[in-house]
Amino acid sequence: MPRPLQGAKHRASNAIKLLGQPRGRRRWRSVAGQVPAWDDRNSLIASLVPRGSAILDVGCGAQTLRTHLDAQSRYVPCDCVPSAPGVIKIDLNRDVWPKVDGAFDYVVMSGVLEYLKAPGAALRRVHDFAPAVVTSYQDLRSEISKVTRRMHHGWVNHLSLPEILSVFEEAGWLVEAQVGWRDSYVFVLRSVNDTRPAGQSVG
Repeated sequence: MPRPLQGAKHRASNAIKLLGQPRGRRRWRSVAGQVPAWDDRNSLIASLVPRGSAILDVGCGAQTLRTHLDAQSRYVPCDCVPSAPGVIKIDLNRDVWPKVDGAFDYVVMSGVLEYLKAPGAALRRVHDFAPAVVTSYQDLRSEISKVTRRMHHGWVNHLSLPEILSVFEEAGWLVEAQVGWRDSYVFVLRSVNDTRPAGQSVG
């Protein structure tokens, strides 16, 4: 199977540098302090997660996902710019992951993959935290001009739908569900090594 990131390298940009620069950090602080325009995506994600699940929210922003979850769910937030006390600071592009206790049912990575220099490597690390992932991705839909728009958002990879699906597979994840949201997709992924019935908690 061809490696999708090799073809995508020709579309990679200098936008990678923006993630660690002050302008990028200011943007994330702004996002972390308000209800985002994409909060309906959090509502969709919550509907895909069984009640009472243990959730590690990677890239939690303003933590509005928490408001859509049932009261029995365990929720642990982390982000590159913590929005409040209790948010664990991470930097996935520097391989800085949260130090957490206990097992999780799901890692949520909503609006995160587009900002990762190596999304496949990050997804391989997720196996250390949970047997399932809910993530999103806005794929590159044929027009190369869209790369410029993606760069404006600070996105650093530009994959087609077949390419991101191949990234999931190579990282050891099966697509359990794929739901359209605006001009992107929300995916529920399950580890190829997970033998538990869907919906069964790790707790």
